[in-house]
Amino acid sequence: MNLTRLAPLVFPGTWLKEAPDQVGMTKLAWDSFVESMAVWALASFVVATGVIIGIYALHASNRRIHKWQDTFKHYWPADWLFLAAAPAAFMFWRYWSSFTDVFPRTPISAMGGALGVGMWTGFVTLVVSWVLICAPGVTPAKFRYRPLRVIYGKRGRLVTGEAK
Repeated sequence: MNLTRLAPLVFPGTWLKEAPDQVGMTKLAWDSFVESMAVWALASFVVATGVIIGIYALHASNRRIHKWQDTFKHYWPADWLFLAAAPAAFMFWRYWSSFTDVFPRTPISAMGGALGVGMWTGFVTLVVSWVLICAPGVTPAKFRYRPLRVIYGKRGRLVTGEAK
């Protein structure tokens, strides 16, 4: 399987396209390194997005409304979106360790590239997960909207939940 065209799809624009002109870096080694980072970034994105959506859907479907105030409480299943930091941290570590293994003699630090790849992977994971939780069937309908009838009741008075 030839993956030489995966990096431009994963990493935007001209980012990581050109190898830095430094000692110990050849164009072939740089291209191979960038392709391996693209594969790892894509794999970590897919796995993390699947885990986030799966856990979110499970917890969102288990949440119940017992009284009318429950619809306005903090929606804690959305806190699972913070798991998007996991692929960011993984890609930071992966880039850092691979860079120092592949280019041990170069005077360039891996910090800038590792931060960039990690932040890009985490950002894309967060945005795509956020969009996917809005898909039909993931978030229960009772939490997707708050119709005026729920807030104000049938007669137009504010519903307080108190017995009359």
